[in-house]
Amino acid sequence: MRPAKNKTIFFLGAGFSITAGAPTQSQLTKEIFNFDVEEFINEHGHHYPDPANIRELAPVKEFIENDFLLNLENADLEDIYTPIDRCIIDGTSFKGKTPRQLTDLRVKLNAIISLIMDSKLRYPVEDGYISKLASYIVDSNKTTDKSVVMTSNWDILLDNSVTDIIRGKGDVLDYCCHFTHSNDGEPFPPPLVARERGNQNHKILKLHGSLNWLWCSNCGRILVKHGEKIALQSYLGHAICRFCTTETLTPQILMPTFLKDTSNTQLKNVWNQAGIELSEAGKIVFIGYSFPLADFEIRQLLARFVRPDTEIEVVLTNGSNPKSYAKIDKKLKSGILWNLPSARYQRFFAKNQPTFCYDGVEKYIDDNYSEVQE
Repeated sequence: MRPAKNKTIFFLGAGFSITAGAPTQSQLTKEIFNFDVEEFINEHGHHYPDPANIRELAPVKEFIENDFLLNLENADLEDIYTPIDRCIIDGTSFKGKTPRQLTDLRVKLNAIISLIMDSKLRYPVEDGYISKLASYIVDSNKTTDKSVVMTSNWDILLDNSVTDIIRGKGDVLDYCCHFTHSNDGEPFPPPLVARERGNQNHKILKLHGSLNWLWCSNCGRILVKHGEKIALQSYLGHAICRFCTTETLTPQILMPTFLKDTSNTQLKNVWNQAGIELSEAGKIVFIGYSFPLADFEIRQLLARFVRPDTEIEVVLTNGSNPKSYAKIDKKLKSGILWNLPSARYQRFFAKNQPTFCYDGVEKYIDDNYSEVQE
């Protein structure tokens, strides 16, 4: 029996959060290279319990500047993480750095990225369009028109907006893995309890992890703190599992690398559920996702589970519009059109015949999801 076509999946990429203040990857790379520990502490240190720990991140900048062959103005993060990850996996050195030293530097690099993201997306943010989409999602889940969110982002902008709407109503934000709250007194019941009580689960499947997750290697739980980027607790000190009491928690964030490790049990649960949701979707709306070749795990997931009759809609900016490049490409024969995100979608989803909107994320949501269903 074929699944009903009443489920819409919103697949969010980095472009979804840019209007709210998130950096692009190129901007993030520049921020890393320009990261000055003392300047950051002076400007943002009061937000962290022990800002002195931030000083321990200083060696990362020197490592990247001295040991890589990159142009620091236009480098890709994959070209930093992948060589590090390959050496760690193989147990080999990198420019005199042992695998243990590389592991330490990688954790520090993760911390710098998380701090940059936190400083730019500190709650609350100007996220009117995000709140509109959150309202639509919560409202549509009251009807047969179910909405599911999938995202490659670590930020918790949409999570916060959904949480603000459902707080005190018995509904729950469901990450589709074995997660619990990082401390007692959280106002949300477990997803199964919410369903038994007749309330709704609002699914956000975070394929690359989240800044408000920490994982316990002993009990295997993902501990969640709504509205707070608790991954920073681990990077800047120690976070202890409230169930195991002695076990240090670690962040669950997949960084930009060609060697992403999706072996964590809870991440596997998220990816397995993503396959189920995709197979049941009547429509998938890709918002601010450029569909990069580097995300080959996501491309494999889509290839396996998306049906040829699933409607595909893609929301990009005018900078990705082929019409803006047609004359240049014809004159220079540069292959620009072949490499645009729209061309990647058209090649991959040829049978689905995707449609495109180049008005940007904010205008698209204003035009299509501003009015909450009655």
